[in-house]
Amino acid sequence: MTKAITARQIKMFLFFSYLIVLAFLAWYDQPLSTAARNLMQRPEGVVAEQDNAYYYLIGLHFPATSDPAVEGRAVVEWYRTTLLRDKQFSDFYQYPPEYEKRRSALRVKEVVPSFHEGDKNGKLLEYVAQNPQKMSELLRTNELLLSRYRTLLTFRQYQEPLELGIWMPLPSSTATLELHRLYLMSLGQQAEQGNLAAAVNGVKQVTEFWLALATSDTSLMMKFHAFSALRSSLNLAAELASHPSIRPEQRQTLAQVLQFDTNRLQAVDVLRSEVIWAERTTATFRMLAGNSYNPVNWLLLAWLKPNTMMNHLHTQYLHDSQLANLSAPALVDHLQKHGVIDPIQVRKLDLPFIYSPLGEAQTVKSYSLQYTGYARRVHDLEGIRRLALVKLLANEKRITPTSIPAFLATAGSELYSPYTGKPMTWNNQRKTIGFTSPGTDKPVEMRLL
Repeated sequence: MTKAITARQIKMFLFFSYLIVLAFLAWYDQPLSTAARNLMQRPEGVVAEQDNAYYYLIGLHFPATSDPAVEGRAVVEWYRTTLLRDKQFSDFYQYPPEYEKRRSALRVKEVVPSFHEGDKNGKLLEYVAQNPQKMSELLRTNELLLSRYRTLLTFRQYQEPLELGIWMPLPSSTATLELHRLYLMSLGQQAEQGNLAAAVNGVKQVTEFWLALATSDTSLMMKFHAFSALRSSLNLAAELASHPSIRPEQRQTLAQVLQFDTNRLQAVDVLRSEVIWAERTTATFRMLAGNSYNPVNWLLLAWLKPNTMMNHLHTQYLHDSQLANLSAPALVDHLQKHGVIDPIQVRKLDLPFIYSPLGEAQTVKSYSLQYTGYARRVHDLEGIRRLALVKLLANEKRITPTSIPAFLATAGSELYSPYTGKPMTWNNQRKTIGFTSPGTDKPVEMRLL
């Protein structure tokens, strides 16, 4: 007589089957593709420590008695000796309290107004001329930081020396951009005080610095940081070009400043850096889980599969590389077909999602940045560069307001909108020239008069 299978036996069978499936899913990981492995191998850095602006930027806001470059190197050394042992994190990342205080000891005193954003504050030179006492006090109280910023601008190389993903210490973009605006105002003061040559040379130096940083192989955040600094620098260059006291040789210097190739900013190295950034973040999570005594953390090792995630990152990299390198007209076509924001390639409920859920989630989270946005920022910068050149030429040729539309129409394709290939627009009411950036409601404009 066949013995009946009991409900308890069925439950035990299902339970052990479930454990076997879980064990298989926890063990299995995709083979790492050769292309993904090669993508993760960043070439060895070639920037000498003393030439690397990274260290000086990290230490820029340390106390007045310190040397920013020395402080920046000390921060990196602290990471290497305190957090990293045998290329592994010894504990969860946390700045020491005394370091937190020192890294923000110096801050720009008083609020520094921003310019060239929606024309809210008018022209920088107008503001400086109308507020001489306020300007003198603002520059005097921030003299040390301005001195440090001038030293920073002597660097021409930038490289982030630690591959730590989200734990990578980065300069404070907000504080640095505020100091950058203050520096531009100091150049405006020099121009209004009759030292136009110094102001022109200052714009040349600051533009060259941020171009060097923008073209370096660095994180996306620092790229956007550099783009913001370049936009404001180009606007000031355009203002100086229309200064009533400018000399021909000074205008020629500004014209040379504006003759740079934004195509080099579309290099996909930045996307590769973001892939490495995401992979290093996940690798560090696994280090922490492996060194932990908490069983919950060990689940990270089971559900965060490095090979599967890196293969997915490589696929995403190939997709985003195409977006980042779209020409301006091609970007317009792409956005018209796919919408304002290009959809992230979120994985559907497929097998990798089942056996590597944390890896899939981390990939999507790490790549939630839109690279159509990156391409648009590059092309917007190109458009601003062209606007500045148009303004320089219009002032050099003494174009009157009534003649501006005709001048724009005959300026030449190299000075037309990068997106449409048509002449820049003229707004007679606001006295601005501009172009439309795809996916945005407000035009990018520059005051001409």
